[in-house]
Amino acid sequence: MNSMSRVDGMTTVARMFLVAMALFLITIVIGILNGADAVKFNNDQILTHVHSGTLGWISLALVAAAMWMFEAVDRRLALTLGILIPIYVAAFYWGNLPARAISGTALLVAIAWVVVWVWRAWSVERTLPGLSLALGLTTFGYGAVIGVLIQIERATDSHIFNQDAVGGHASAMVFSYLILVAMGLIEWRVLGTKGLPKAGLVQLGALFAGGLLLTVALLFLSAEATQAVGGIYLLVELIAIVLFAVRVVPTAARGSIGRYLAASTVFVFVAIGIFLYLISLFIASGDPESVNFNLIKASDH
Repeated sequence: MNSMSRVDGMTTVARMFLVAMALFLITIVIGILNGADAVKFNNDQILTHVHSGTLGWISLALVAAAMWMFEAVDRRLALTLGILIPIYVAAFYWGNLPARAISGTALLVAIAWVVVWVWRAWSVERTLPGLSLALGLTTFGYGAVIGVLIQIERATDSHIFNQDAVGGHASAMVFSYLILVAMGLIEWRVLGTKGLPKAGLVQLGALFAGGLLLTVALLFLSAEATQAVGGIYLLVELIAIVLFAVRVVPTAARGSIGRYLAASTVFVFVAIGIFLYLISLFIASGDPESVNFNLIKASDH
């Protein structure tokens, strides 16, 4: 990028972050009022809290960060996301199922655009942080497909899935893609990794394959079969955690890259630890209803 296009690109990225901040206000206001029992929100409003977070400000901020990292800003894509994501969030607050299905389908097209864009951007300079973002946003893509199909299913009173698909959608959107992208951004800022070191490839491969395996199991397999898959998932996630700890944590712990990035590194382990504990509880009981719901909320947050 020349200096002028770089300035224009960073202006676009900054605007994406501003829209993300506006959506964050929606997330945090509903979350705090609900958590403090100050306001009794209905289910549509709670879903607004969830989707203005994971799909809303978090995803918009992560796409903006990806454009910043790759230095490959697509202003049309940024504008499209900046318009469609707030509309989709508003559809949840409104509670209109056809509006959710229609706006979700339009947003899904934009998310497919994101997936194509990120792989093209990565092909220019194939680095490990870039691959982490590409795999993470690909996970975001298939998680979004499931989510929109759920909305179409509810709007049309049809049965696309043979069983409840919310678990498969949530595992991709709330955890799998976020951990991949978080590790990629931390790797970029902490290590500045160039190329594709083998240990890093194993780390990312384990995370991506494990997340995909868990989503497929929750979508299509019985509870007993999902228990077995959960054991495999625990194993591959532990491999990824150990590799991330060995490769990234020593540099992060020295504090030369700033306290916020160091804290982010810690919270990667906190998030993974809570989620793996949830999976282990499910494997032990075989009944999702027996898992403490407060743990599920802690993992989400």
